[in-house]
Amino acid sequence: MDITFKNTKTKKLFNEGAQLEKKHGKKRAKKIRIRMKEFRAAKNLMDFWPPNSGPNRCHELTGNRSGQLSVDLDHPYRL
Repeated sequence: MDITFKNTKTKKLFNEGAQLEKKHGKKRAKKIRIRMKEFRAAKNLMDFWPPNSGPNRCHELTGNRSGQLSVDLDHPYRL
């Protein structure tokens, strides 16, 4: 699956281990890297469906984020 980022700063953050750990800590940075690896290996977001299944707990957001999906990292953080 192709992954795009809002801007180059965010893209750099998610692709450089040291920056990610500095901003989010080792535990969460490790979980982010795992999720990003899963995203890259997936054909599309349907690979994470049905919602609320497995450790990813993929779910659709509501309100002004309707139509967007989220996956859990560690409570209360999501990606």
